[in-house]
Amino acid sequence: LRLGFDLIRSNPKICGYSITSMVDGNVAEGLWTFRRELKPGMLETLRDGWAPLRWCLFVEPLHGYAGRPIDLEAVLANEDVLRPGTYPAHLKICGSAGTVWEQRIDFSVPAPVKGSDAPLTVTVLRVSVTLDIPPGVYEFAASQEQGGAPVNGRREFCL
Repeated sequence: LRLGFDLIRSNPKICGYSITSMVDGNVAEGLWTFRRELKPGMLETLRDGWAPLRWCLFVEPLHGYAGRPIDLEAVLANEDVLRPGTYPAHLKICGSAGTVWEQRIDFSVPAPVKGSDAPLTVTVLRVSVTLDIPPGVYEFAASQEQGGAPVNGRREFCL
């Protein structure tokens, strides 16, 4: 469900999302079990998924090979939390070897076009990197250093 929220919330053309199955049916798509208990981690996922300011992080491929290119994307879903302006962000990849890649970047939230709403998303980073590092589990992390506190700033992946 978390990846689904990332995909939906990072799309500037989609302004809503409706979950239609509360209880598990034949394919376990619900938020609750048959006993009407929330599935583990579901409450946190829903809270973060609908947060007015949240990171949507993508690593492609999620399971790849060291020494080959991977694509990183960081999109900020913003429901009128950040005003138009420039903000600093810190993006990095960490694992058992420590921090293996990082970038500080300033991103801009544009002013809305007269007569329209502010944009729902801001693409902060889209880059391809090659990491010549030991195989293992790594985490792509994003943080806004000033002006806001977005949730969901982590994406785990394997090389």
